[in-house]
Amino acid sequence: MRKTKLFLLLTSVYMLVCFPICAQQTGDEGKDSADLQAKLDSTIERINELSRMSSEQLDSLLKKMQEDMRKPIASAPKAGGRINGHVLDINGNPIRYRNVNICERDIVGRAVTKDGATEDGFFMLMGIKSPENYLTFGAEGYETQTLPIDRGTYEIRLKPVPVALKPGDVIKGSVTCWQKDGIFRAGYASTGAVVAEVDDNGNTVSCTVIEDRTFSLKITRPGNTLVVSKDGYTTFRAPIEITNYVIGLDKIE
Repeated sequence: MRKTKLFLLLTSVYMLVCFPICAQQTGDEGKDSADLQAKLDSTIERINELSRMSSEQLDSLLKKMQEDMRKPIASAPKAGGRINGHVLDINGNPIRYRNVNICERDIVGRAVTKDGATEDGFFMLMGIKSPENYLTFGAEGYETQTLPIDRGTYEIRLKPVPVALKPGDVIKGSVTCWQKDGIFRAGYASTGAVVAEVDDNGNTVSCTVIEDRTFSLKITRPGNTLVVSKDGYTTFRAPIEITNYVIGLDKIE
């Protein structure tokens, strides 16, 4: 466990200290080399400090670094900088592990920097090539959104791609139960969670119980509400507008 924490800390140090200077291209190879060497020397010194810390000190430092990396970034990034934010659906639910794709693209549309979203929809795009480029945010089953690089933090709400659902169609999905395990978040099977189709009056018109993580549900009417619930966890609600769902339920602390 200590090795895992140390590895995560070292990765964070590398990303925050070394990656931005690697991403910049000044055209002055001598200066780039000297700057990179200085950064590497600083990182090696920091690694030596980390290796002498106790497990409790590593816990505290890792938690602080995770919090710092998730803080909103006040200004638009320069070349080599970073952006962060969250990718949500139109109801404010995080889009988790649905092949979320965040790309910085150049003027001809080529992806030059890429990232994805975490289990709570959070993303961090490192090493922006140029603030003159643009960003695309997309996910399976959702419309792509295109935005300029004009801020440090984004809250993206993606609309579902309309599909021609009809009564009797089957929708599918997976459900993961998320809870904190120390300073980390772990995902567990959602056995026993109830997946229900609810009409405009709040009546359940069809439902199923999850045996592991996945479900299939025959719907009676597109436009009704999909409700996924499990004791001790938050409840997911969304209009039935797409055929495949990736859902996360958070443990109620």
